[in-house]
Amino acid sequence: QRLRAIAQLIKSGVGLEVAFADIGGWDTHVNQGGATGQLAQRLTDFSDSIAALVRDLGDRMDDVVILTMSEFGRMAKENGNAGTDHG
Repeated sequence: QRLRAIAQLIKSGVGLEVAFADIGGWDTHVNQGGATGQLAQRLTDFSDSIAALVRDLGDRMDDVVILTMSEFGRMAKENGNAGTDHG
């Protein structure tokens, strides 16, 4: 929905230069799963949203840069769900 609103602003021609959208739900710690786990679902939601933005903007994407950022400070092994264990 946030990317849809950004696309509408871009298409309206108001001169939008910078926009920000975030997506939560990444800090899951456990039950990540494989192709169908929590992380896979978050990544699918993310990629589907970016794909929808690209489709929505069409040729306007020639003037758009998408920057993604993540802070992911976890260990390779499951580290529990304690708020103080940041691996």
